[in-house]
Amino acid sequence: MSPRPTSSCCVKRLHPDASRPRPASEPGGPERSASPTEPSDYTIPGLRWNPPPRTAPSKEIDMAKIDMAKTNNAKLDTTKVKEVLAQGVKVVAEVKAVSAGAKVGLAVVGVLQVVFAFLAFWDLARRDADEVVGPKPVWIPVILVNWIGPAAYYLFGIRHQR
Repeated sequence: MSPRPTSSCCVKRLHPDASRPRPASEPGGPERSASPTEPSDYTIPGLRWNPPPRTAPSKEIDMAKIDMAKTNNAKLDTTKVKEVLAQGVKVVAEVKAVSAGAKVGLAVVGVLQVVFAFLAFWDLARRDADEVVGPKPVWIPVILVNWIGPAAYYLFGIRHQR
């Protein structure tokens, strides 16, 4: 395939005769129109873009999909939905059955656990690596374990001066 005229500096550099005007009868001449099946002025000569063939979806396939969707929706088991909703209602009833004092107590315990973990992370971040037993990144997932992690860090993760 012969080079076509273009204003691109790259094509001129690659093909010195690209600036030569072409007659209309020669491939790449002025009558040429851009087409998805033919190379454009921006392609490298010798390479062609071959698009995949276009196929229109058949109406038979679409109707089969619609019929399948209708039958699947018709087979929807409402008993399973009712069972799941009943379980959700039971959980809500159990939460409502917990007294206000127990809810406050659980909230206080939760806040204490978060504070304990925060203090352990804060201490780990401020402490030098030589004062911590083992590498510091190992203690990050350990501290994330509720109650046990921060306690393990304070008991076993810090080198105490004796």
